[in-house]
Amino acid sequence: MCIRDISYIEEVSGGDRGKYVEKFYLRCGASVLLSSLARNILDRSLTGFEFASGIPGSLGGALFMNAGAYGGEMKDIVTEVRAVSPDGSEIKTFTAEEMEFGYRHSILQENGGKQEGGHSHQFEWKTITTPTAEMDGLEAYACIICGYYTDSVPVSAYSYACTEGAKQVLAAGQNAEITLKMGRWCSYPRWFMEKLAQRRDLTIHLQFEYLHKQYEVLIPAKMPMDTECEWYGPLKLCNLYPYTIK
Repeated sequence: MCIRDISYIEEVSGGDRGKYVEKFYLRCGASVLLSSLARNILDRSLTGFEFASGIPGSLGGALFMNAGAYGGEMKDIVTEVRAVSPDGSEIKTFTAEEMEFGYRHSILQENGGKQEGGHSHQFEWKTITTPTAEMDGLEAYACIICGYYTDSVPVSAYSYACTEGAKQVLAAGQNAEITLKMGRWCSYPRWFMEKLAQRRDLTIHLQFEYLHKQYEVLIPAKMPMDTECEWYGPLKLCNLYPYTIK
C-alpha cells in the first residue's frame, strides 16, 4: 500500500462563507504539523484549535496520545479518524467514541487500534532514568504492563544534587562532620541553605567546582548561617565562610 501524501488539509463542510456556522469540518493528513494546522484554521477565521497551536509535532502523533494543553484536548474536536494498521493490511475508520480518548491515551496505542492480543494500558508515574549529580533523569506517565509512556518530565542533575545533599544533611548523626560533594553545581537556592541551617550541630564541608578549580567551603558547627538571599553562588559562599581552593 502506498500513501503518497498525508500532509493535506482540505475543507469537508462548513456552510456559506461570511456567515456564522456552529460546526466546520476539515479533513487532514496525519503528518500535518499542529502549528501549520493552527495557522490554516486561523486563516479561515475559525476557533476551537487554539489550545494546540503551541504543541510540537504532527496531527497523527497528537491523535495517538490525545495531546492537549490549556484545558483543551484532541478529543474535544475530533469526530472521526481513519487509520492504517501497522502492517498496512487494513484501513479502519474510528468514530470519536471508538477512539477511546483518555488522558494522553487513545485506542491507537492498543496494538495499533486492534484489541486482540493487546491490553488496556494502566498508567502511573514512574522513574524511567534515575538521575545522578552529573546526568539528568526522566520520570514518565508509563504503562505498568508494557512500559509505554505518554507524558514525561525530566529530573535535572542539579535538582538531584541539591535534593540529595539536603537529605544527607538531615539524615546525619548528631554533631557529625559531613562532606557534600556537589560536583559542577556551585550555586544553591535559599531552600538548600535553610536545610543546612536546620542542622547547626553539624560541621559541613561543601565541595564544588568553579572556573575549573576545586573549592571546599567549610561551615563550622554552631556558626550562624545566612538564609536571606534567594541564591548563594561561589563568591557569596566564600565571602561568608572559610574556604580553600585546590
